[in-house]
Amino acid sequence: MYGPTNINTYGQYLNNISATYTCGTNYVNLMSTYYPKYFPQNMNDAGSIINTFPVNCPVSATDIATFANNCNTGYPEYCNVNYQILITYNFLESALGFTTTTPGTNATMSAYSPCNNLTSTRIIPTFIMHGKSDLLTPYANCTSTMDTHMANPNGGLIGTYDGTTIPASSTYGQNPLKHMIKKYNFANHGWTDASGSNSSSTAITLREIQVRPDIITWLNGH
Repeated sequence: MYGPTNINTYGQYLNNISATYTCGTNYVNLMSTYYPKYFPQNMNDAGSIINTFPVNCPVSATDIATFANNCNTGYPEYCNVNYQILITYNFLESALGFTTTTPGTNATMSAYSPCNNLTSTRIIPTFIMHGKSDLLTPYANCTSTMDTHMANPNGGLIGTYDGTTIPASSTYGQNPLKHMIKKYNFANHGWTDASGSNSSSTAITLREIQVRPDIITWLNGH
């Protein structure tokens, strides 16, 4: 769900920074300029450990006040604030355990990419679910060639559904094709709404009416 399946194209997208963030300036009010190439990370979270990269870019006082307000309105991840603004591409390099200036052609990133690990000898039915408004992992920038790699002889693609209804679960057992992709309207990363809210009526409707029924349909079909 909403993760990159082509690490090369996603790495190249993240590494192409068109607007450089200056440490200490307001991030939240200019998020549309810097996100997702720069990412605010709570350094109190153990999952934020970054190897080999300096962490010396604190958020502004205005950002701290915004995060504190979010903490008080039901978003505990913003509590105990110790935020730094990090280059998102460095997150990717840290996760992979190496650095590279050419992510688009890096062989290790290619080997780690799910799109390159589908084979005709080990076919596992796969359902790719991705939001059309995903700002952190935009569909167009992180799924290149996944659909063609799903084609036969690697299982075959039932279809790519752009906000439309997927086939009924009863059809999967008889279908020689095994994989499916669906893009969800109004869906941001983590099934939040397009603005990033997790609790808006749009986000709740998205999860209750679109995402969860599709998961049940897919699982019932297998």
